[in-house]
Amino acid sequence: MKALFAGLALFLCVTAASGSENIRVALADNRSTVSIASESGLIIGGRTDAGNEKKIVLSPGSVGSRPLRIKARSGLVRMNGKSYRGWLEVRKKRNGLLLIVNDLDLEDYLQGVVTSEIPHGWEYEALKAQAVAARTYALYQKRTAGGRPYHILATVSSQVYGGGSGERPRARKQSGKHKVWFSCIAGKSFQPFIIRAAAVTRRMPRNSGASTNHT
Repeated sequence: MKALFAGLALFLCVTAASGSENIRVALADNRSTVSIASESGLIIGGRTDAGNEKKIVLSPGSVGSRPLRIKARSGLVRMNGKSYRGWLEVRKKRNGLLLIVNDLDLEDYLQGVVTSEIPHGWEYEALKAQAVAARTYALYQKRTAGGRPYHILATVSSQVYGGGSGERPRARKQSGKHKVWFSCIAGKSFQPFIIRAAAVTRRMPRNSGASTNHT
């Protein structure tokens, strides 16, 4: 019977991991203009001439009450010189300025985070640990975002996200390595805390209650 339940739990975890999960990253806020380009052409949500334009410059006057969604026909899309995967969403705020959000797959997001937070030449174990920490923090931010139009910031106020411009091959291997495990605990993602530049970790003994330790 124990083996049956263990097998069922593993099946559910793998099934959860097979699905994709998006995350919405605030790239820029309170902008008066934004330039978006792609050599392959731009797909602009809701427009029938999608892919004909290779560059557009948007101002608050060119964005209506509904967000404008833009992505590259193929490859990455550039915003103000930086490259990104997925969609760029341009929203006009109540103050009349622009908010730009990158809506993309969580795995693609992690590729642009891991080596933006630590050097890509560090040991693989360090890259693995950063991928785990980045995924956990991102999921926590998504679960607690409430009604705001993005889940997480692209700066040190959350965790640094360099987009496609920040990706390195070594980091790509590590970002997806723990996907199955994190799909199983996604509902228990947490906010890591720092005290005097040291992490606060939580230990869960098997037979006793949990305790929080400053390491």
